[in-house]
Amino acid sequence: MKKIKSVEEAETSGLPENVRAVATRLVEDLIRIYRDEIGAEWDPEVDGYVVVIEATDKPDDPEIVETVGYLLHEAPFEGVTYEDGCFLTCVLWNNDAGLTIAIVDHEDLDPRLRAVLEADLVSEAGDG
Repeated sequence: MKKIKSVEEAETSGLPENVRAVATRLVEDLIRIYRDEIGAEWDPEVDGYVVVIEATDKPDDPEIVETVGYLLHEAPFEGVTYEDGCFLTCVLWNNDAGLTIAIVDHEDLDPRLRAVLEADLVSEAGDG
């Protein structure tokens, strides 16, 4: 698991190129949304940040559970999309903040987690 709290962290994360690009875009989106739509500077410690769940991570890893607040397959995801080999979702802490989560898709992804992600998957057309 990687916690990404800046564009620089995303770009120097050592993640595979496709995942690094997704993480970078997610951080850039958070910065833009807070600046343009909320009129504030994004503060990852207050507003939330990007978490990348890598192929080698176990969904019941204590650090993941502590960070997300749930076992991954039990987390109350707010919609799921799929981009460049990653499931993208979020877990809200409150009405204003939460974690943006990128879960790398791979053949050994926990079947309980895959079932939850696929059940919540929203298509590109938005008719999930």
